[in-house]
Amino acid sequence: MRSMIDRVVHDLDEPDPFLLEQARRSALRTEDAHARLIQEIPAFHAIEQAPPGRVRPCPATLRIAAFNVERLKDRPAVRNLMRQAGADITLFSEVDLGMARSGNTHNLRDLITDTGEGYLFGIEFVELDLGDRGEMRAHSGERNARSLHGNAIVTGLALEAPRLIPLDESGLWFSGFEGAQRRIGGRMALAARLDAARGPCGSWAPISKARPTRPTGRLRCGTFCAPSMPSLRASPA
Repeated sequence: MRSMIDRVVHDLDEPDPFLLEQARRSALRTEDAHARLIQEIPAFHAIEQAPPGRVRPCPATLRIAAFNVERLKDRPAVRNLMRQAGADITLFSEVDLGMARSGNTHNLRDLITDTGEGYLFGIEFVELDLGDRGEMRAHSGERNARSLHGNAIVTGLALEAPRLIPLDESGLWFSGFEGAQRRIGGRMALAARLDAARGPCGSWAPISKARPTRPTGRLRCGTFCAPSMPSLRASPA
């Protein structure tokens, strides 16, 4: 299992296509093989962050919304939900980046265009297929541009000390489920601390966490906002 990750980048590296093709063809569907792939793919060892273009002051009372956005295929619909929720911080699970099934685009960047908001994004999975069986039929013959899938935090508030917390790396999805959705990776949580210097929020950590690992069903997504933990403290400069 990886340790908690605090490396921040502006753009996650695309997985090596040759390495992914090797993973697809591999007859060795073992936990050791899966662990080696996680170590060799740089995107598993970083958090993508875009700061807000216009940082909002932290309000005295926070409103937080959590959505399973189902690949973030329908950005206008998600944007409408965010407006209805009126949230200061929105926690997302099931976010695609460079997947054919959702337009082969950077969905988060599309979502926040011209809003002044920022985001954190961390990957749970590098997808080896085009998706589930229905998505594989619908996008037959297409290719994923980047094959990344994960969780995100979107806000106009200032965030600091982002952390990606691996929760499971057993390789449960490595061989797929019912002939589809072969994946490298595992469930994780994405957390950050609100910048207390920007307003009266105090030191709080919005956390976006994936649903528990079970390929046979969709359990509820757990999300919460908790007092900042010592492990989330920013490292000394």
